[in-house]
Amino acid sequence: MSTQMSPENEKVPRDAVATGTFASEESALSEAMQLLREKIGESNGSGKELPPEEAVREFDAWVSSHQSRNPNADDSRESLYPDRS
Repeated sequence: MSTQMSPENEKVPRDAVATGTFASEESALSEAMQLLREKIGESNGSGKELPPEEAVREFDAWVSSHQSRNPNADDSRESLYPDRS
């Protein structure tokens, strides 16, 4: 399938990559399509729930498609709750 996007819509994924929100235009568009599927009630294209192993694979792929916003941030439990042992 091929489709034409308006110049305004073409700018959105480019800006998302430029700001570091997404690693690529493709990952930005994939996220947009996933949100559209959820809005119309399709979780994985078939309307069926994925088996746990497949859901984990899809989630891991989604995580890998995003850049870390701050790779130097220490979000360990110890840094968040320094007074707890």
